[in-house]
Amino acid sequence: MQTHLFLLFLLATLATGCGAYPNGPPYDFADPRRVLTMPPELAEISGLAPLDWQFAAGVDDETGKFFVIDMSNGRIVREQDFGPDGDYEDLVRLGATLYILEGNGALHVVPNMRTHTPKTERFDTGVRNAEGLAHFPRSRRLLIGGIHVTDRGDTLGAVFRYDMRDHLPVAEPFMTVSMDQVRALLGAGAASVEGIDEPVYKPSALAVQPGTLDIYLISAKVHAILIANRDGELQAAFPLPPDIFPEPEGLAFLPNGELFISNEEHGGKPATLVRLKHRRAAF
Repeated sequence: MQTHLFLLFLLATLATGCGAYPNGPPYDFADPRRVLTMPPELAEISGLAPLDWQFAAGVDDETGKFFVIDMSNGRIVREQDFGPDGDYEDLVRLGATLYILEGNGALHVVPNMRTHTPKTERFDTGVRNAEGLAHFPRSRRLLIGGIHVTDRGDTLGAVFRYDMRDHLPVAEPFMTVSMDQVRALLGAGAASVEGIDEPVYKPSALAVQPGTLDIYLISAKVHAILIANRDGELQAAFPLPPDIFPEPEGLAFLPNGELFISNEEHGGKPATLVRLKHRRAAF
């Protein structure tokens, strides 16, 4: 039975999202390199930021702490208070500085994550229902995932560009995502994607692929990963099997292009950290 389901998923994957990737998806989403169970303290893990080849910083969406996680075994090697408890959704590391995003759009800047008494600054990004955070390489801009309501009243998934030089709130999105676009990119396999009837593709995390500078987006509700180019133009979509990605909330790349996706605890299943193989033939 499991073999049958895997073959169905593989056929759906090959039939979808292939416009910019004629050789298939860039990662083996149905066959991860490794799946690690996270400790109970990270049951609500909502964001991930690599520190080096072995360790990553993470946040959950309940406590004002960041955690240092050993990506080889999923264990916590350090936890550090940085602020009051709140709905923290994602984070980015630049040098020794952590940028931590709250769901209300507040950006908490921890200038020196190595100290045991970090002092933080807080800025209002202007983004509401914020969940994803990424840094665009070789720039002073952050990408923030959220939603955007158009003048016609349509609600769309969105990515905003936030300038770290002036920290001014942003109003207009850099790119938007409609469910019609998601369905079109998925093509014939759209009907089999869990959550495809959701009204909005709300990004739960985003990250920039270091080799191509493509922007990857995931959603906790719609089990499909989207890929846009550096200009914010959607290029492809691929299904994410819900048995491996029950509630994807964190997304991060290593410099060599390896991809990590973290899942919150869901339906009685523990939180997990999924490491994905990089299919060079797809690029």
